[in-house]
Amino acid sequence: EERPFLSVNAAALPGDLFESTLFGHARGAFTGAVVRYPGLIESAGTGTLFLDEISELEPRAQAKLLHLLDTGEYLPLGQTSVKRSRARIVAATNRKLDEEVKGGNFREDLYYRLNVLSYTVPPLRQRPADIGLLADHFLRKACTSFSIGPLAFSRSVMDLFEEYSWPGNVRELQNTVYRAGVKVRRGTLRTLHFSIPISCLVKCFKNPGSRSLPGRIMEFEKKEILEALQLFGGNRSRAAAHLGIKRTTLIYRIRRLGIE
Repeated sequence: EERPFLSVNAAALPGDLFESTLFGHARGAFTGAVVRYPGLIESAGTGTLFLDEISELEPRAQAKLLHLLDTGEYLPLGQTSVKRSRARIVAATNRKLDEEVKGGNFREDLYYRLNVLSYTVPPLRQRPADIGLLADHFLRKACTSFSIGPLAFSRSVMDLFEEYSWPGNVRELQNTVYRAGVKVRRGTLRTLHFSIPISCLVKCFKNPGSRSLPGRIMEFEKKEILEALQLFGGNRSRAAAHLGIKRTTLIYRIRRLGIE
């Protein structure tokens, strides 16, 4: 773990640029190459090179990578002496490579050369124990990145997170936390601070067909408002601030929901 860890997104690089980025180039190897560039393989040394979105590699780049994996040798652009690599290669993809091979989009020999040790990361909905840890991590990151906070989640929010299916996986969780954090900026994040789809979908999955969707939304909103009012002894201004909404908005919702 103390050795270098370098990563590159293969989907963001065309074939010729991928080769230069990976293997490096000599000064004058092509127009614009005014200095020698060692490349990621050389820079990784005896550490790790992570190739993300490996399925997006162009055919020519796939052939170059296969040669590296087979022999451990590579040739920087514009040089005549072969170099050897001792770096560990780790690749990732969100596609099924065996199906890409059958479709002719990925080299079969490269697939088997990469597939020495494979690990499938389950979707977030199958890892409920990770959701709280990731949400806390993203909340701390949001506070640092956007100069907000301190912020914390209420228990009801964590219950929602653990029940939701997260079709967008970790990226959806991250963006959901960031969005709520930027809106509230300080204090406790409650269910009302999150987008309606998450709250509603969780309720639909938990109690399918129990009541109409609008009815479940209103019940959920009513519960949150009652908790806030109880917490602050009926003080509407403090309850509104706690919920992250205006006092006039709170009064409107109290009347609409028939809260006494």
